[in-house]
This record gives sequence, C-alpha cells and structure tokens, in this order.
Amino acid sequence: MKKKEKTLPEILDQWRKRVPLLAVMVFLFAAAGYLVRPLWFDEVITMDWLSLPLGIIPFKYNIPNNHLLYTFSLKLWQITTGACGFYGLRILRILSLLFGFAAVWIIAKRMMKAGGLFSALSCSILLAGSGAFRLYGTAIRGYMPGILFSFAAFLEAEKFLKKEKKRYFASFMLFSCLAAGTIPTNVLAVGTGLVFLFPFVFRKKILSLLLLLGGAFCSVWICYLHVLEKFLRNSQMAEGWYSIPGCWYNLYLSFAFFFLPVIPFALAGFLKLYSRKQLRFRLLCSLGTFLVPVVFSFVFKAPPFPRVFFALFGVWSLILTYGLSVFMRGHGWGRKIVPLLLSVCWLMLMQTASERTSKFLFGDLRKDDLLCTYPMSESFVPHKIGKYLTDAYNSGVMKGCVFLDFDADPPSVQIIALNLGLAEGLMLTDLPVLGREDKVAGLSPDDWIVTLDTEHLQRIRERFHLKGEYEEILLPFPTMQKIYRPRCPE
Repeated sequence: MKKKEKTLPEILDQWRKRVPLLAVMVFLFAAAGYLVRPLWFDEVITMDWLSLPLGIIPFKYNIPNNHLLYTFSLKLWQITTGACGFYGLRILRILSLLFGFAAVWIIAKRMMKAGGLFSALSCSILLAGSGAFRLYGTAIRGYMPGILFSFAAFLEAEKFLKKEKKRYFASFMLFSCLAAGTIPTNVLAVGTGLVFLFPFVFRKKILSLLLLLGGAFCSVWICYLHVLEKFLRNSQMAEGWYSIPGCWYNLYLSFAFFFLPVIPFALAGFLKLYSRKQLRFRLLCSLGTFLVPVVFSFVFKAPPFPRVFFALFGVWSLILTYGLSVFMRGHGWGRKIVPLLLSVCWLMLMQTASERTSKFLFGDLRKDDLLCTYPMSESFVPHKIGKYLTDAYNSGVMKGCVFLDFDADPPSVQIIALNLGLAEGLMLTDLPVLGREDKVAGLSPDDWIVTLDTEHLQRIRERFHLKGEYEEILLPFPTMQKIYRPRCPE
C-alpha cells in the first residue's frame, strides 16, 4: 500500500513539536565550550562553600553570595559524581548546564503555545544562544535554576488561574520557594509573570491572583526564616552597580541585542494588537512587565546589578513571541521565513560580536554586564596569570610577594596559583576569602602587583606609599589582569 504523503500543515505541526529540542541543541552548542573556562570571582566563593559539610551550607548566609538552594544542590551533585575540587570543575559546571537544558525546554514549549513554528523557533533559539545563557549555563552560580524555577512558577500560576485547583497553587508555591531559595530577587521574576497574567483574570479571578502574589512574596520569608537575622542584615548592604540608570541601560540594551532580529517585527505585531480595543489592556499589561526593573530598582539600597533581572528574560521572550506571531499571522511565507532567517544569521554572529558590541555600548569590559560579562572576554586569562606568577616565584625572578587588587578579580588568580603550588601567604589581598580575613597593611619594595591598568596601579602606590617605579610585564597574550613588578635600576 502506498504511504500517504503528509500535507504541509502536518509537516509544520510535526516541526512545531520539535522547537524545544532545537532550542536545547542551540543552547548546548553555544554553552558547552564554556565548560572549560576559568573560574571568576563569585564562582570561587561558591567553591569555598563546597568545602563545608552538607548540613552547614543552608545556614551560611554571612554574605548574599551564597545561593543557598543551588549551593546545596551543587554539594549533592559533587558527592554523587565524585567531582573533586578544582580538577572536577567541568563536572560541577554540568549541573548548571542541566538546569539550563530544562529552562530552555519549558520556555520554548510555552512559546509553541503562544505562536506558530516560525515565531517560537525564532525567539527560542535567540534566547538559548544569547550571551547571558552561554555564561550562566555553565556558571557555578544559581542563575540557571533561578530562571527555571521562576518560569515554572509562572506556568503553574497560569494553570491555577484557569482551573483554580489547589494542586496548582501548591506547585506554584513549591516553584516560588525554589526560585526565592536560590536567589531572593527571583521573586521579582515570579511577580512579573503574574503582571503578565493580570488581564486574563481582571475582575473575574482577582482574588486568586492576589493569593498568588501574596504567596510569591511569602516564599522569600519561608526560605530565609532559618537565617532571618543574617538575611535582613545582608539586605542592608550597599553593594551594587555603578548607577540605577546604568543598570537600566545595560539590562535593556543587552536584551535588545539578544533579540534584535525579531524586535522590529514584534513591535509591528504589538501595534496591530493596540489597534484592537478589546486587546489593548492585555497588551499594555504585557509591555508593563518591562517596567518591573525600573520600579523595583529604587527598592534596593544600592543600584542593582543587571543580572538581578536575568530571570525576567523567560517572560520577556515569551511576550516577544506573541508579538512576532501576530505580525506573521495571515500573511505570506515571506513574513514567516525572513525573521527566522535573520534570527539564525544573528545567532551565529552573536557568538563573536558580543564582546566587541559590549565594548562599544558599555565601554569597560570589567563591568559585570549582561551582554558580555568579563569572564567571557578573551582577555580574562587568570589561569595564565596564575601560572606565570607561580613559575616566576619558583625560578627566583619574583623575590617578594604579589598583591592582588580587588578590581582585578583576585580569587580567580588565587585559586589557580594555589592549585599550582604557590603558597597562600605569598598572595596578598584584601578579600575575606581563601582564608584571609583582614586588609593588607603594607607592601615591600620587592612585591609585585596584579591590577587592571596604570590608573589602578597608581592608586595602590599611593595607598601603600610606594616610592619606586613599576613596569608592566608584557605577556604574549591579551590580559585583563596585568602584572606589574618593581623596575630594576639601570
């Protein structure tokens, strides 16, 4: 019997079901190469927490860098896999990759319901291949489980508002607690999802929505009740970004860069929706989610880091999918294929253009921006710096100690040098990590300095009243962290 040929709608429906798989493949291809990159500042701090017993980790909240639930999960992962410290680094990174896999999958699956094959595929691959997903997808930090649990809470809230069954509220609370237990500010991402859902329940199920909103913010207190005093003390810390407008500038421009090929088409779709009065309120609420960072930036004691709002990318990319889908609806193949082709081309370009674009838009790559944060830079080579310092000391070229400046990410160099055998006492830093709790009191004329540039070097010289001249050691590779040594007399 002759096999019946599939119709075009059947073929498209079949490929539509494969969107999550295609998005995950893009994510794995983009992020896998970063499994071998060196540790950066906050990752080293996470590695410090892993040295503690499993039962102690949830109570160590002296600084907010401990992403409690993630670090606890990482310790379990380390025990299960047998990953051993520095040399098990790649295995430890795989846990974030698995969280990222799940996050991309559920976001892409929800995008399929929001739009057709072409809109869902365009937005999902741009999200999966973005610089933020590439970095956090292998980071030993809690950003990937944060976006996963935040978006999962949004999906459960959606189900609860449609069916109002207790089990969906229970699952919503579970995922809200998982999100907040990883990073407290993830509650903003959960709340953003509820803002998006507001027009669907306006006047009909407003009490249910208020119940969800109250549950979301209660999740923070539930997760940190056992360390409440430390949590409240940390919330008063004035550590943050350079300025509030600077945070907005970096956040919105980074997001726009990641989704540049589809944003013009999505905006055209939004204009089409705005022309229909019955959908105008729904559209305004959806676009209002983009104002959440603006509103809540003033709640923080210091300007927030842009990465605080990374978990919002799930709902934001879903909204773009809606707009793009409206733009494509009821028109020829050109409107469907062109945005997808542009997205594929942009996806390939993003892998190499992110660093140059970040320098152009934000200037200094040392800023912890979302577009191309410094651990992704080609000049971030602490493993080479650490090896050079170790070799220099062992060969007798370096006579004294080496001072690692705070702005030059000292933990990333320290952990490399320690594993290469350089004694901890030879590395001077002000940071309360890797055993040091005090500030460096002074430097000797023989001590070397690792910092970012001559401006930072001059600041260090003034602080320690260093009179001698220093010269930069020119290494045969680009470096963000530069080595300066006392200039030998002629």
